[in-house]
Amino acid sequence: MRGFPISILVASLLLAASPATAQDRPAALVEGAAGVASFVDDASKRFVYVGASGRAYVTPRVAIGPEFISMRGPDESHQWHLTGNVTVDLWLNPPPGNRTRVVPYLVAAAGYQRMTNQVGTGPFTSSEGSFSGGAGARIQLTDTIFIAPEFRLGWETHFRFGATAGVRF
Repeated sequence: MRGFPISILVASLLLAASPATAQDRPAALVEGAAGVASFVDDASKRFVYVGASGRAYVTPRVAIGPEFISMRGPDESHQWHLTGNVTVDLWLNPPPGNRTRVVPYLVAAAGYQRMTNQVGTGPFTSSEGSFSGGAGARIQLTDTIFIAPEFRLGWETHFRFGATAGVRF
């Protein structure tokens, strides 16, 4: 398991360096994210997260890339996730009459997480594999700038709701 997150990151970076195969898709996207998360076993604790990611299209609808998320919660609890993401656009071009240029998508991620929580004797830190999956909708504001509300479920069993803002190159 030790080499798993590094291999995801290396594969994502190598594939992101290759050009996209679709003429109407950008070669790369850079994104920033923010939102809230809760864990199923303690839903009363709310975490705030921020993150960054990059994506490159490998087919007209499928993009891959690395993502880093940092979560902060109450009582000095915090964690971070380093994952490789795959997103699948549910349609290539908006349907006729859709002037808002909204493209729904599915996302899946796998990688590594590190958590620190306060327990009776002080801070406790652990690490393990991480995965999540969910859905969102990319809303084009201009030809190069978009926002994307997104919902995900993941392991350690949590859910998160946030928004991504991105730039197409």
